[in-house]
Amino acid sequence: GAELAWHLSEQIGVPLMQNLLKRRSFASQRKKPSREDRVKSHAGFKLSSTRLRGVFCLVDDISVSTQTVREAALALRKAGAEGVWVWTFSRRLHTKTTEALTKE
Repeated sequence: GAELAWHLSEQIGVPLMQNLLKRRSFASQRKKPSREDRVKSHAGFKLSSTRLRGVFCLVDDISVSTQTVREAALALRKAGAEGVWVWTFSRRLHTKTTEALTKE
């Protein structure tokens, strides 16, 4: 996601703030067997800055459950962000959905 964010920042002329958010839990959400397990184990984010102003855009390369961007957006809003946009470039489909789409 960081490289995508950097390229977007360059192309549209919006400043990039790196390392603003830090995960409290570094366990990969993709390795969790179910959505419920991913939601239960997610510990949220902490911010490097305690007070924010303005609108922020989160850039995510792939979304599995959307829980990560929800928690990040919540942390930004609690710190004072007036709004949060989320740009996700890829969404992983559930295995059952993928199997149904690929059946002939």
